[in-house]
Amino acid sequence: MSRLMQPGLGELADRLSILALKILHTPPEAASHFHAEQALCQHAFDYTMKELGWSPTTIPEAVLMQMRCLRGANVELWKMEDQMARYATNVVVHPSRQTIERIAELGLNIWRHNRERNDRIREINRLAGMDHGPEKL
Repeated sequence: MSRLMQPGLGELADRLSILALKILHTPPEAASHFHAEQALCQHAFDYTMKELGWSPTTIPEAVLMQMRCLRGANVELWKMEDQMARYATNVVVHPSRQTIERIAELGLNIWRHNRERNDRIREINRLAGMDHGPEKL
């Protein structure tokens, strides 16, 4: 069965983190589908924790640290993606060399943060005994 059908604890923690950001940045009247998905993901997360024999008070500190770092990486990615969107919507016909360099640097930083994010997800899975190896080599 694919990872999509059997997400590890890391994928669930990642999705919950992203949904929290979406809910925070979406007008309440437009966020109901995010709340519904959040409830489903939280249920799957809680079930997985129970299967591991963990509770919110017994989850290993190493896992908690990775989850905090994952949330931080997602916050930074959110900010960088917003910045890239601003560049994309304000494209000028002939951008300056400085603008092109900023966009390139931002793109590389987004790539680096996504690698960090993926490493955090995989480490959470590893600590939970759910690591199936990298999805992409």
